[in-house]
Amino acid sequence: MRKRWIGLVLIIWALVLPSQVYGSGSGTTAASFLKIAVGARATAMGEAFSAVVNDTTSLYWNPAALVQVKDREFSATYNQWFAEIYQGYLGAALPVWGGTAALGVNYVNMGKMEGRDEWGEPSGEFSAFDRQVSVGYGNQISPRLGVGLAVGLIESNIADDLKSAYSGNLGVLFSLSESVSLALVGQNIGTSLGTDSLPFTIRGGAAVKSGSLILAADLVNPSDEPVYYCAGLEWWLGKMLALRLGYRSNRSIGSGVTAGLGIHKGKVRFDYAYVPYGELGTTQRVSLSFKF
Repeated sequence: MRKRWIGLVLIIWALVLPSQVYGSGSGTTAASFLKIAVGARATAMGEAFSAVVNDTTSLYWNPAALVQVKDREFSATYNQWFAEIYQGYLGAALPVWGGTAALGVNYVNMGKMEGRDEWGEPSGEFSAFDRQVSVGYGNQISPRLGVGLAVGLIESNIADDLKSAYSGNLGVLFSLSESVSLALVGQNIGTSLGTDSLPFTIRGGAAVKSGSLILAADLVNPSDEPVYYCAGLEWWLGKMLALRLGYRSNRSIGSGVTAGLGIHKGKVRFDYAYVPYGELGTTQRVSLSFKF
């Protein structure tokens, strides 16, 4: 059974990744909201999260990390973006069939906008939103190796123009030891949204855990942007409070530095992230999760 799982993963990687890499070019992708990081903890750590994630946001960062979700869990994230734009994420996970299954909804609401006709005259307000509904499953196929797959439906709506596409994330998580983990993820593998491809991305990551400290790094290769890297750390002061710091390179706006904290009490965790964007101001994200 384990050999079948490994073979299936390798076949999928071999079939879908080359077609995604060579099928997209710079400036040709749609569904840009998929580039907005999900979760306050991940954001505070500079998005260096593919080998660290262990909650419902695994559907976004690395479906294989669902193997690290051992309890039933529900989470919600709110991100006040710029102007009247906000992002949210709702996720639920359930250990089942020897692994863990999850459901996630990632959405961006752009509020009301003033429409104009062909002569530039006001034509009334209209709304716009993007959303992705995903389901996924992760399983431990050997003592050191976990694999996971998430599939989803993407919808993008501007006024009465609704477009849709199917997407998938495929990941592996390998434990070199109890303190060192490696990750490899293919994000946004899917069909076109209208005439443009999804922002396919290959993400590789590593994490080192030493006592109360976690150090992490991701190398990210998007199909429509230059390669960039992410680095982050998390330091737990006792069992209740975590301090976080991160950096993401190649950010066109802002310094790329992020910060945040986490508060853990029993089966409840609250996370906060602070992300400065230079002259545009700052964005702040909060997440709340429950285990039951």
